[in-house]
Formats: sequence, structure tokens, C-alpha cells
Amino acid sequence: MYIAVRLVPGARTAGIDAVVPAAGGGLAVKARVAEPAEHGRANAALLSLLAGLWRLRRQDLEIVAGRSARRKTLLVRGEPDRLFAELSARIAALPQPAGGRDG
Repeated sequence: MYIAVRLVPGARTAGIDAVVPAAGGGLAVKARVAEPAEHGRANAALLSLLAGLWRLRRQDLEIVAGRSARRKTLLVRGEPDRLFAELSARIAALPQPAGGRDG
């Protein structure tokens, strides 16, 4: 399963804020981490944050695009049906962009 993420490094606190419009269409999860965007520290913090919040093993998450950018694509490994059901519900519970998912 692939998930688009917009990362805010150097934030006061870590967390997931909302679902936001992604570049080129679609949606992305907006996440923030306290670590700076240097030497891969923010990326490592992002993966640890998501693994903890989504109850996944850290090694089941991989940044496959955007390692040096704020916009990233994550590969989430696991049983597809279970992942889709659990992560879809967690992401759907986040604040959505104005106009809803289709607007």
C-alpha cells in the first residue's frame, strides 16, 4: 500500500494533523516531527511516528520517493486487506480538506 505524506520537520511537537491536497491531485497525510530535515533525521522520525501511531513495525514502512523533499511516498508492507481497512479508517478520522474528499 502506498501513502502520500507531506512532512513538516522542525515542529514543536510530532503528530499527524490532517489530510491535505497533494501535488498533482489526490490527498496526502500531513505529519510533523520535531527533528530537523538534515542527515535523514526527520525521515527516521516520520517512520517511527507512523509506526507507533498505526501500530506497525518500523521495518514495514519505507520512503520510496521524496527522501529529500517534504512531499513523500511511503510504502507500507503487510497484509493488504488488513492494512487498507485499518489505515483507511485512521486516515478518514483526520480532518479533511475543505470541500471533502471529492471537492
